[in-house]
Amino acid sequence: MWSTKLIIVTSLALLLVKTEQLHSQTKLSISFDVQPGTNNTVVIQWNSKLEIDSFNYVIEKSTDKQTWQTIAEITPQSLHGYSSVDYHPAEGLNYYRLKQTKSTGKVLLSEIKWIQINNAGKLYLWPNPATSVLYIKTPFGKGSIDMFDSESRFILKISINNFITDIPTANLSKGIYYLHIRHDKKTFVEKFVKD
Repeated sequence: MWSTKLIIVTSLALLLVKTEQLHSQTKLSISFDVQPGTNNTVVIQWNSKLEIDSFNYVIEKSTDKQTWQTIAEITPQSLHGYSSVDYHPAEGLNYYRLKQTKSTGKVLLSEIKWIQINNAGKLYLWPNPATSVLYIKTPFGKGSIDMFDSESRFILKISINNFITDIPTANLSKGIYYLHIRHDKKTFVEKFVKD
């Protein structure tokens, strides 16, 4: 009786190890960029060489990283640059990923990138998570930004002098940060992640 239970436990452990290995092999190594476009759109761009064994690229979007919907399918071409537009981004966080299907049926998924959209004030933050720089697009060209860490400690103040402001993030520690974006008497609070 004990040996039967031991065999079942061993079989389950082997199954879990194989599943982990399978997931690590399905990562798409294409880097892509998401940024705000014109008229409340989001532009997704990437570069890739032509792959003979690839059926297509699928751009997927989610608001919760659980449920994904296809917003575009692009057939690989001899061109190296690809681009697609999300014409209907949701207010708040919009997550994006690329999916590539090989001729063998193997599906590869890219990393997930996200952009935060505040339709009420038409604020855009990208890339989110940020590594070296965070861009903020505002509907106003004058104002200020105060940055705080996750423990509400003040980090820095930046003046808004244009509709797009860049914030250097390379020297920040990894973690969650909050931006208090001020214009006239309005304050918008937005969150970003430093990767």
